[in-house]
Amino acid sequence: MSVTSSSEGSAVEERADPARYEARTSRQEPRLNQPVRALIAASEVALAGVALWFAFRLWPQGITEIQMPIDSGEVLTMTRFHGDVIAAAIGLGVLASLFVLDAVRQCMLAVRARPARAERKRKARERENTDVTAQGTSGSSSAAA
Repeated sequence: MSVTSSSEGSAVEERADPARYEARTSRQEPRLNQPVRALIAASEVALAGVALWFAFRLWPQGITEIQMPIDSGEVLTMTRFHGDVIAAAIGLGVLASLFVLDAVRQCMLAVRARPARAERKRKARERENTDVTAQGTSGSSSAAA
């Protein structure tokens, strides 16, 4: 029965199924500094503007004033609120704010650079993985003999 460390286990896993190992490691390290995110942010700001424009156009449609003369000769003014239209206007305003919030997040991810310290750690891990892989291939041939 053989006891392997986690780094040796990952090297064995990499040799067994390299595509699955690569997919797992790529999920662990998100890619930063992606300029295409700035385009996504710009489109989200445009969508937020359109949603806000529709919200402002819908709001007056949700309020109706009814004027009705009464017996004393005065005019009674009643205001009727259409809840569905007002709710749609509020929903579009909330949607616009979510678009703006996500656009800010996308901008931050578009310009954010990885710190040098994290880059050094990543390179050290890669060197360690290649060293373990090299040791694993030479160690397996000596174990078989």
